[in-house]
Amino acid sequence: MNYDDSSGPQDFRINYDMLFEKQEDNFLVRMLIETPTQGSALQGGASAQRIEAYLTKDKMCLRYPETGTWYYKDFNLGFDIMAIDQGFSPQSILKMLDSAKTVEIVDETPSLTKYYLTLDFEKLMSQVDLDNYLEEMKKNGVMPFDAAQYREMLRNFTSQMQIYLSIDKKNGYPTEFDMVIDKNILEYIGPFLGNSSLPQDASMTMSMNLELSDYGKIFNLHLPEEALQARPMEELNNKSNTF
Repeated sequence: MNYDDSSGPQDFRINYDMLFEKQEDNFLVRMLIETPTQGSALQGGASAQRIEAYLTKDKMCLRYPETGTWYYKDFNLGFDIMAIDQGFSPQSILKMLDSAKTVEIVDETPSLTKYYLTLDFEKLMSQVDLDNYLEEMKKNGVMPFDAAQYREMLRNFTSQMQIYLSIDKKNGYPTEFDMVIDKNILEYIGPFLGNSSLPQDASMTMSMNLELSDYGKIFNLHLPEEALQARPMEELNNKSNTF
């Protein structure tokens, strides 16, 4: 994310390394999350840190980097990220081609096809899907927003996305996903930032790059022994306002 206001431009970067594994009637996601060494306006000048987290269909566990203590929170995303048509499955990413407003082939090699597309929000997310998602977020205390207002924000946000999607010709799976929004996204998300006070001249653009690989690979993921003894996230919230 590139943030800018009267004090000058600053960058905010997060690097993720994720493994997704289907496990019988559940799934397990391991995330290693790193922030850069350079602070930013959005971080309040915070120093870099590395967070290890695990996600199942009903719980999130993370290791608080300052103390090494593990915390958990019962958490339902409202959808199965490993389901065939949701989350990060190949089919759900390819669904973007069916949900596109415009599609253009911008590069082609013997092994890959690269598309440029813009999205049609109504095709991408139905009213039922959005209602279910918001309901679960409200249950988790994450999204206490008006549904109609939030839907309009998502529609505007989606309309600004410029997407490049590379598909492996051999297996039909996506290998790279690039998304850029070069217009001020604070115009859309500003009302949803809670108590955050932003300067009137503040603006923010963003870009994201995902590289996807190892479809069907068995990672033998498991929760670390320490995570099995995790403490409730509420204890951390009582000590810090950073989560």
